[in-house]
Amino acid sequence: MALTSKLPIAVIALVAVIGGLGTGMAASLGMAPGSPFQGAPDPTALSEGEEPLSIHELGDFVVNLSEPGGARLLRMRLRVEATPSTAARIEQIRPRIHDDILRWTSDRTYASLEGAMGKEELRTELMARINTILEPQRVEQVYFHNFVVQ
Repeated sequence: MALTSKLPIAVIALVAVIGGLGTGMAASLGMAPGSPFQGAPDPTALSEGEEPLSIHELGDFVVNLSEPGGARLLRMRLRVEATPSTAARIEQIRPRIHDDILRWTSDRTYASLEGAMGKEELRTELMARINTILEPQRVEQVYFHNFVVQ
């Protein structure tokens, strides 16, 4: 009878020990500061004083490409990723940015825009041109919302 009355106490004690060990291991492996099992820092976390990035419309562009007879058009809608203060600056000088993009892209040809590589080169150059105008502010990325060559 003594063995039967001690069995529930032994089971409870065993469960408590196993649970305590499991909790302790989980805490030491995943939650301890500097633990190699701890998740990487959030790359989207903002530093103090840093503004969040958001997407802003830059607008629609229709451009005659540099083709014999002006037979081809580029139609695109651009968006940029920037801070709110940079977006406010873009709004202030939007006509200047539009003019520069229109003048510069009118020198492109259909062949220079073909394929993913052509579009990526255009995106990179557009971002560089916009950032030159915005200096010292900058956009982080340029996105094509629409892109059609006719």
